Amino acid sequence: DTFKRKIVVHKEPLKKIVNPALDVYAGYMETSTPQNVEYVPQSRTIEAIVSYIDSASSQTSGLEDDLHVSIPRNASVRIKVKEDSRDYIANGKTERIVIDGKSFNLVGKEAVKYNFGTKLFVYYLEQTT
Repeated sequence: DTFKRKIVVHKEPLKKIVNPALDVYAGYMETSTPQNVEYVPQSRTIEAIVSYIDSASSQTSGLEDDLHVSIPRNASVRIKVKEDSRDYIANGKTERIVIDGKSFNLVGKEAVKYNFGTKLFVYYLEQTT
């Protein structure tokens, strides 16, 4: 495990209606209708403890970590976050997480670990291509 560091969590963009009074002209192609929806990106920088998983050991079926949780076969990173960061990750769709300039997707289920009296939530990530 590393000391805590900053990672960026990207969520599904919010749809924003630009002009709700805009009419669609009947009999014309869709291209004649101006774009009425704008997508607003959502992301937050959070602090996490980041661990890279050895690629040889992650290929082993049934391998478990110190939480007695099966490590997903395609996982390459494990992160541990506090409850406020867990709430941000869990609510809505998380599209990707950026660590060290690389993009990752969530895999598997979250687990809970108590570390020196602090409740941490553990996630496994796979690197996207």
